[in-house]
Amino acid sequence: MAAPLDPAGRRPGLRGAGIGREAIDALYIQDPTSVWVLQMLELYGFVEPGGVGEAFAKGEVGYGGRLPLNTNGGQLSEAYMWGFLHLVEAVRQLRGEAGARQLPGPRTAQYCSTFGFMKAASTILSRELR
Repeated sequence: MAAPLDPAGRRPGLRGAGIGREAIDALYIQDPTSVWVLQMLELYGFVEPGGVGEAFAKGEVGYGGRLPLNTNGGQLSEAYMWGFLHLVEAVRQLRGEAGARQLPGPRTAQYCSTFGFMKAASTILSRELR
């Protein structure tokens, strides 16, 4: 069994983009199963280990919270296409084309594939050039 990445190793995408987690206005996590979303919130450092349940209970994560998550409903609601539709939704949000799901003025979104402790990818999308 692979060991989870350490805190320094789970943020290369953000570091490479020259931003911190606080700059992410919308987060999209590949969700072939519900538990993977919870695990990846911790692995990518958006929620402290063991704090996922509390973050959801307080409304911090999800539409209307400080960290909007999978505003398209995710793969379990929309379609299981290995996260491709998450990227489409992120672009729609950044363009202001998400209709009733539209967030207020997002500038930066992140897509994270899951199973991050063995293989993963992260994509940062932004309306601003850096």
